[in-house]
Amino acid sequence: MTIDQLQYFLALAQCKNFTMAADHLYISQPALSKSIAGLERELHVRLISRSTHSFSLTPAGEEFVKTCTQMLETLRDGMNKAASAQGTISGRVIAGISSEYVDDTVVDLIRKIQATYPLIQITLRFFPPNGLLRAIDNKSIDIIFSSDMPRDAQLRSHVMSCYRNCILLPNTHPLSGRKELCFRDIKDEGIIIIDNMLSGLEYDTAIEAARREGCSPHVVYTARSIPELVTQVACGRGVAILSNRYVGLSGSRIAFVPLCGGGTLKLFIIWRDIMNPCIEAVVRAAEALCRNSSIDEPN
Repeated sequence: MTIDQLQYFLALAQCKNFTMAADHLYISQPALSKSIAGLERELHVRLISRSTHSFSLTPAGEEFVKTCTQMLETLRDGMNKAASAQGTISGRVIAGISSEYVDDTVVDLIRKIQATYPLIQITLRFFPPNGLLRAIDNKSIDIIFSSDMPRDAQLRSHVMSCYRNCILLPNTHPLSGRKELCFRDIKDEGIIIIDNMLSGLEYDTAIEAARREGCSPHVVYTARSIPELVTQVACGRGVAILSNRYVGLSGSRIAFVPLCGGGTLKLFIIWRDIMNPCIEAVVRAAEALCRNSSIDEPN
């Protein structure tokens, strides 16, 4: 049994999909299947129940997820403590990042860690926004960058970035030049929303914007990714409500007009409150980076 096998099995249990798990691990799907099959042979138990299009964990698999999590946690903790005992901060931190956007503050933090603590290896895992909290809840990730607030009392958080919620319009739209818009200004427009399974927070923001003004949004399309949503808006298929953290990914055919009373969206660094010198180093660097950048909520 190898460490890779344990990590592969935990990623599969979390993603519940071979293709997605293989993508997150940067390995091929056949390699992942071979690793899981080898683990089952070594344990002499069936961990997953396979079918043509899906799979589920067996009772043995559900139990082994807990053991696997504990083993990997103990291993990482031991490695980090051993490095700390010899006067260096060395070890591995697994960071969960959204696959739907790029945040400059997060990139700056990772660059700073790589420069300041060259012996800390930061492994990046990419998830849909709704999968980030689940990943850290399952203890397969050490740190996440998420706009959702943590649900576990053992999780701590710190604000990394703030963004303003906006109305997205094609740049040819008559309202695209306005400095601010309310939902009632677009209540007769077709609304494009993001799939609730991808990002519940972004979905709720759009629905709540309409509800605050006593309107029912006329939803004409549900996008399964942010690029899909932005492309539909750019093509004139409707308008959308989204935060301005996506400005850099939207091209020149989209106007982001601040939403009146729409509030802000915050990006948090979230970590488990345990004694781990590597995680503590990352958090200290994040807090220093945020102080230096003087993060304020957008006006």
